[in-house]
Amino acid sequence: MSPSGTVHSDIAGSLFEARASRAPIEPITDTLEGLDVADAYRIQQHFVARLLADGGETVGYKLGLTSKPMQEMMGVDQPDYGPVLSSMVFDSTRERGPPL
Repeated sequence: MSPSGTVHSDIAGSLFEARASRAPIEPITDTLEGLDVADAYRIQQHFVARLLADGGETVGYKLGLTSKPMQEMMGVDQPDYGPVLSSMVFDSTRERGPPL
């Protein structure tokens, strides 16, 4: 049985908090059984919504695992995709600050 939308939102909240505090969390698949690809994309939607509400912007999209050998290595049967947010890119023309 797939988790409810509330569970998806709660997981996204945990990811958002972990990102903000830079603290690791247990792998989601270790703490909640039965997640599928559709659940992962729902969690991603909630997580991205939080990042956008926090001032982020969508600057593009990405595809991953586009080759069969990589899919086989990762145990999946399709490519994955998602947005690229402004917080995920670095403007190489700007001076870098101190390491985080």
